[in-house]
Amino acid sequence: MKLKYFHDEASNFGDQLSPLIYDGLIDGLSFKKEYLNYNLYIIGTLINEHFDDHLDNCFFGTGLRHPYRNYNTKSWDVMFLRGPLSSGFIGCKHISDAAYSLKLLYPDKFNTTNIKR
Repeated sequence: MKLKYFHDEASNFGDQLSPLIYDGLIDGLSFKKEYLNYNLYIIGTLINEHFDDHLDNCFFGTGLRHPYRNYNTKSWDVMFLRGPLSSGFIGCKHISDAAYSLKLLYPDKFNTTNIKR
């Protein structure tokens, strides 16, 4: 899988989390061979007017910038999308923010039991 995300000097925190989540997913999962040529979109990447919807794409918590465009979703694998508008437009039942996966992917680094309250 090829990670696709926005990265430059103006990137935000979510953009910077994409490679970390990608590494955790690739290390922790054995993807099927048909996914090897897919583009993987995680946090910080919006499906927008510059997006090529005819490619093999996999989505792990991203969202739509232009939900009114008629997207070609035949070659997409949507694990989940970021919010109800994006999910409803694409017809995906699963909604979440991909940042929630950090605790599952890196349980030792994101341990909340030692936080003083």
